[in-house]
Amino acid sequence: MPPADKNWSEYYRGMAPEDYSRPTLLKFLLGRRITDTVSRATAEIIGKSVLELGCGTGKFTAMLAQKNRVTALDANSHLFRLKGIPFVAGSALELETLLPSEARFDIIASFFMTDYLGPEEIAKVLRGCRRFLAPDGRLFFTFIADGLWGNIYVNGSRFLKRTAKYNYSLAEIEIISARTGFEIESATFITRFGARFAVLISLKGNKNA
Repeated sequence: MPPADKNWSEYYRGMAPEDYSRPTLLKFLLGRRITDTVSRATAEIIGKSVLELGCGTGKFTAMLAQKNRVTALDANSHLFRLKGIPFVAGSALELETLLPSEARFDIIASFFMTDYLGPEEIAKVLRGCRRFLAPDGRLFFTFIADGLWGNIYVNGSRFLKRTAKYNYSLAEIEIISARTGFEIESATFITRFGARFAVLISLKGNKNA
């Protein structure tokens, strides 16, 4: 397998929003299922203070902002296309340096960001989220799954773009969550032809942690 010798921040730095959103085979096969799954999850979030990590162009931000107060965060500010949404430029790995110490959010969401992060990086993000999550708050995170489509996705990134991506089993997500003071509340798999691509996880704070 070829080395993953390209940095994702460098890869996206010169990319236009139109290029970021361009059609791909996986988007053709899975795009509707992804949108429907996230739409159902966000429909239940109403009247909340929401922080979205790794917002990209703002596709899912727009869903959240229909009925909530949303703050968006991404390291690639040039990709974000929505107006009127508070935006924080920076990495989700550095939340404590980017957000006011008093900030609290009812919901922290991240859709298709964790595939850029290794296990220790995800743990760091979750610890940062715990710092800014309101009591009884929830996380809604997607992870690329360890099924057929998930494996094609991460291996294709390495072969075609020479960039590392990551996918996780539910057991691995549970271990990382427990280490950082969270527990899985629900898990919804995104599939095509019976094979797994991703999973949408709801996490709540473990009061015993």
